[in-house]
Amino acid sequence: MNFQIQNSSINDIDEIFRLYKIATDFQKTRFTLHWPEFDRKLIETEISENRQWKIIPEGKIACVWATTFNEPQIWEERNDRI
Repeated sequence: MNFQIQNSSINDIDEIFRLYKIATDFQKTRFTLHWPEFDRKLIETEISENRQWKIIPEGKIACVWATTFNEPQIWEERNDRI
């Protein structure tokens, strides 16, 4: 399979939120903890800082993620060492 990894663009934002909703809905069926609803400004900031990414196999976005350098909710006590 041929695929590309690229930075997401502002034009991708509706698809990013669609994929996040699918993932969160799935998490809710399996776990008591799940992703919160993400603020649009947060995603716009990730995009403008080139920290939001996408995988594109065969011309359609299949996966998105963000590079995060400082996030206490994710890294907990290790956040201070990063």
